[in-house]
Amino acid sequence: MNQKNYIDEYCSKILVVLTLHKDHIHYNELHKELKDKAMEFSKPTLSAHLNHLIERGLVIRKEEEGTQYVTYSLNLERAKEIKNIYEQTYAMLSSLKQDEKEFYSLSEEKQIEGMVNVAFVKKLEEIRAKIEFALEPDNFQKGLRVEFLTTPLLGFVEKWIIKKSVEDPEYRKRIFKLIDEWQSLTLRRE
Repeated sequence: MNQKNYIDEYCSKILVVLTLHKDHIHYNELHKELKDKAMEFSKPTLSAHLNHLIERGLVIRKEEEGTQYVTYSLNLERAKEIKNIYEQTYAMLSSLKQDEKEFYSLSEEKQIEGMVNVAFVKKLEEIRAKIEFALEPDNFQKGLRVEFLTTPLLGFVEKWIIKKSVEDPEYRKRIFKLIDEWQSLTLRRE
């Protein structure tokens, strides 16, 4: 993922505080509020992370006319975009419990075959998203898509297989056999 689009722990903390404010907040107030919430970092670090958030369009910086004061506020339009992405992700994660039950209802052969197929498709989608993002590096939506696709979505399926393999020695034996078969098929193709 392009480092300039990455939202780190400091940026997340700033966004949390800005979300709590309905309007805007002065720089020194923001620094104090972060400190009061045990999220203390230096003023240069705060400035650097605020600038990063401004560049990403997540925070709006406004100079108060006729003064030296600067205020910051959450970009509500961008926050709505993020909220929509979060809701879609949450809905997907909510369905995972049902997916887990359905996954275990499949034969071990179908479990492994499905995992291999999903891995290939996911990798191809990841490559497509990275190409699109390379063509438009400032496109926030495409940056989030790359970040989402590169997260370990297959980790859920892996976790289910590992969990059941640890609990059930017979299942583990069948899974190891199938993994060996898939590996030998893949190696023969090369």
